[in-house]
Amino acid sequence: YLPQAWFEDSHAEDRKKAGVPEELAFQTKPELGWQMIKRTQERQIPFVAVAMDDLYGRNGALRQNLNQAGIEYYGDIPANTRVYLEKPQFIYPLTKRGTPSKTPQIIGTAYEVQELRQKNGLAWQNLRLRTSERGYLEATFTRLRVWMVYGEEARQEWLLIRQDATRNTYVLSN
Repeated sequence: YLPQAWFEDSHAEDRKKAGVPEELAFQTKPELGWQMIKRTQERQIPFVAVAMDDLYGRNGALRQNLNQAGIEYYGDIPANTRVYLEKPQFIYPLTKRGTPSKTPQIIGTAYEVQELRQKNGLAWQNLRLRTSERGYLEATFTRLRVWMVYGEEARQEWLLIRQDATRNTYVLSN
């Protein structure tokens, strides 16, 4: 990974000294991650799923690519990530000129995932994850279907919520 600033003209000499190929263009870490996953598949290296910290997990384009490729994923997301419990609708309000807007308005109630921890009717389950130096590592989990917005479409994903002794974590999965 190279920072975006390294691809500016002012860093041309630095790139040359470091041996960076001239044709190389800036890519974000999630874009580079997707390239690595595709190469792994092309080389037929077996794997079951992709697990991602929140830098990668909150990246909708990466999750969309994984889903379209049929790859199971588990991506950590920040507690303030907004999701919908019902499929949101998209409308294109008229502009002052009377033509439909190019940007849709999303109709629906969005929730931060941390709010959903308190939702009634969730089926919480204690799971023993693995052994540790102090015995077993255990946590309590629940899951529910949520809707995420990708540009001008909505897609359902699983929201997994984990509670343990010190924190709550949130994961999106297909």
